[in-house]
Amino acid sequence: MAPVDARGVAVGPSHVLSGAALLAVELSEIARGIRGLDILRRSVDRAPPA
Repeated sequence: MAPVDARGVAVGPSHVLSGAALLAVELSEIARGIRGLDILRRSVDRAPPA
């Protein structure tokens, strides 16, 4: 649910991450070595055992 101001009007979408949440996501990506779509490329690069 979107945040509401004193008049009961929605002030923005509820799915937008806060600064703290964005920082947590960024730090977890750095810790795992994953940037953007890199994880998709890595999964394609792994061939099944022959």
